[in-house]
Amino acid sequence: MVGDFKRHPTNKSQPSGGASRASLRLKQHVVAALLAALFTGLSSEAWTQEPTGEVVLERINRQSLDPGQCGLFLWSRGDNPTFVFVSYNEPSLARVRIDGQSRAIERERFSGESVLGHFERQVFEDSRVALTVDIKVDESRPIQDGAVVQSGTITARTRRGWETVTPVGGMIACERRREQPRLGR
Repeated sequence: MVGDFKRHPTNKSQPSGGASRASLRLKQHVVAALLAALFTGLSSEAWTQEPTGEVVLERINRQSLDPGQCGLFLWSRGDNPTFVFVSYNEPSLARVRIDGQSRAIERERFSGESVLGHFERQVFEDSRVALTVDIKVDESRPIQDGAVVQSGTITARTRRGWETVTPVGGMIACERRREQPRLGR
């Protein structure tokens, strides 16, 4: 048993070998730490390795659209949905927050069906990360000036090859162009 040395009420002697209680506790804690390291597979290298490289998409602030612009708005799925991604048709870029920094990342590639300037697959890249956004639009639930994103994923890949996949849902929404007043003759 690892833990504090407890003397049985009938045993009034010190632990064998004349070790003091503090010394025995210290030895027990060292043994416990070594056993924990052994059973969890830790080695001396584990203390010097880099972090896993996981990319966590953090909550972004509310976004707005300019007249005539369409945006893809995505929330992470889970117990606490969080607004983590927006991309625009013009200019074709995404806004995210990673490691506490807001970033604007340009769209490099796209494929699949287009819905209001957004595609089933879009890839946004900068010098540090590539975001692959895959979405499925729910055609059975049309909305005015937009579309419902039934399901999707954002796969964030670092330049070192680490990938993090975030399940998402959301919508595509467009801001109507303001009509110009007609001048009378």
